[in-house]
Amino acid sequence: MLAGRRRAHGRLARFRFLDRYLALLVGGGEGRNVVEWVCGGRVVRESFDAERHGLVGTSLSVYDAAARCWVQTWMDSTGTWFHLTGARNGEGMQLRTTTLDADGYRKRMRFTRVHVEGFEWDRSRSKPGRPREPISAISYRRVG
Repeated sequence: MLAGRRRAHGRLARFRFLDRYLALLVGGGEGRNVVEWVCGGRVVRESFDAERHGLVGTSLSVYDAAARCWVQTWMDSTGTWFHLTGARNGEGMQLRTTTLDADGYRKRMRFTRVHVEGFEWDRSRSKPGRPREPISAISYRRVG
């Protein structure tokens, strides 16, 4: 059990540099994203603010050592919420919704080119057996 906790803590340490970012929305516009470690350094709380563009949101993420994956819940000012799970891969991190939404889509969030000064993020969706449809993309640059 203790070895599992150490491995999980090591996975968290890889993301300790996350902090404050300027969010450059692909297609124009910008927002701010603040990433904080809470709950004794085990939970990542994200606060996204692009109110000028109609979106304010927050997420809570935790590494589930027993399931060996990250778990995230996203909520925003449009009343949208969804639950995602995922893991690091060769490109960075990928999270997917655990169930289909009311329209039959499964969402995916990807964090790529993750480094101390920023990262790339994109969100897409797909129906079972159908091609993936891009929804949005953001280029994050550290400001804090």
